[in-house]
Amino acid sequence: MAKINVVAAIPAYNAAKTLPRLLDELIQQNYDEIFVLDDASSDATIKVAKSYGSKVRVIAGKQNVGSGANRNRIIGQTEPAIIHFIDADMLLLSKDTPNIIRKLEWPKDAAYIGGVVRNPDGTQNPFNYGPRPHILTGIFQGSLQFLVWQVGYINKKFAKFLRGLLAPLVRGLPNIYAVPQARRVHWIAESNMLVKSDQFAQYGGFDPRFRYSEIGDLALRVHRRNLHGYFTPEIDAVHASLDNVLRSGKKRYVAHKQFLEKHGKLSFYFPPLSDYLETRKTQKRYHR
Repeated sequence: MAKINVVAAIPAYNAAKTLPRLLDELIQQNYDEIFVLDDASSDATIKVAKSYGSKVRVIAGKQNVGSGANRNRIIGQTEPAIIHFIDADMLLLSKDTPNIIRKLEWPKDAAYIGGVVRNPDGTQNPFNYGPRPHILTGIFQGSLQFLVWQVGYINKKFAKFLRGLLAPLVRGLPNIYAVPQARRVHWIAESNMLVKSDQFAQYGGFDPRFRYSEIGDLALRVHRRNLHGYFTPEIDAVHASLDNVLRSGKKRYVAHKQFLEKHGKLSFYFPPLSDYLETRKTQKRYHR
């Protein structure tokens, strides 16, 4: 059997301070190729990446296009491989990661696989993965999950009890006070994500209109192909600084608005009906 190439792709914007630590780790773990996807940084990000010589390939963007379009810069840059998207402000905790990735049992109907994303204190990100966005999960479940996470900073024992009590109401979101378990999911965090290069190109990559939360759009598109996401705790990584969940309210609002503009409000309020109508539209398009 031919060896499966595993490529690290690092979306970077003004990441000169955090990038060296990640690059040193990826080089030590022997990825087949390492790409830095620079989104028109104004700091020394490109200079830092180029200082590694042939060990790192730099794709320098001339325009700042945002997270989704920046990740797309990897399309066509590598031979068939598994792409490991990992953010520039993260560090791998799993060891021998490329070989772990090669040995993963990739479900036939999985479009992508996500790994663990941890906060600096070692706790799992409360929105590491999740179910399909709709009014229940997007507002009710998300609010409860956020509440439990914040209570944990005050009293972790009570937060653990509260999370257990609310478990039926927050199904589909991580139990951040339990050992992560492999499972099928709708979306995963783009900051620690695996996708096969040929499939990623086939999906058209991320929609470049989404500068934030681009996974929501991709997840719905592959869902309508009867595909889904998958989560594994075997690929483990931590943010160098506190995740921006607390500071990303405006970005998330804009992304949600773009999502509704593209897919319609039915996709958020009545997902099954939205999927049915989209399927009917597709059938008419190809069978008229």
